[in-house]
Amino acid sequence: MANQPSDDTTLLDQMLEGLKDPITIVVHEHPQKNETLEEFKPKVDELAEKYELISVKYVQEEGESGDNVEHLVDHFPAFVIVDKKKKDHGIRFYGCPSGNIFKSLVKVISMISTGEHGIEDDILEMAKKIGDTDVQALITPNAPSINSTIDALNTLAYLNPKVKSSILELIQFPDIAEQYRVLGIPKTIINETQHYTGQFSLKECLEIIQKKISDAEG
Repeated sequence: MANQPSDDTTLLDQMLEGLKDPITIVVHEHPQKNETLEEFKPKVDELAEKYELISVKYVQEEGESGDNVEHLVDHFPAFVIVDKKKKDHGIRFYGCPSGNIFKSLVKVISMISTGEHGIEDDILEMAKKIGDTDVQALITPNAPSINSTIDALNTLAYLNPKVKSSILELIQFPDIAEQYRVLGIPKTIINETQHYTGQFSLKECLEIIQKKISDAEG
């Protein structure tokens, strides 16, 4: 386990060094809800300093006019990744994406910058057929085996503009953990009607949405 952080850092560096188009990390702040964000800002700013294709923009609350992005956010802080045309792909990280969540943030940055998602054609066709869908992953930063679920939801949103993906860090939003009675991590909420606890791949995610896999909870 001692080598894991070093291995992770090397992998993340490789992903970010392969960026092709510029992206912007838009960070939505709230004047009264920035305690953890102030501590996290140096980590985000470091990405922009280290990689010329990454920029960071801080905006207050729902955004600024002229932002050219329709930032509808429900919680603060919120992290939105937009492409070179300032397109919003419907992916939200709510709460500072630390720990294992940071790996998934980097994957979104890489995916949006390169356009590469690595999804097989048959699963890609399944993803494109999904109708309007809101998915939420309720997680904590250092829970093991959360990245496959986070990445599946974010990739689905990237592939299909009708899908919105929200990643919520529960330590920063304990009220959400209580609202959804979270007993296991990750917990996924689909359209507020399907609740699923446990990890899954993109294919399994699509099957859950299509109800080919039964909900884990009633």
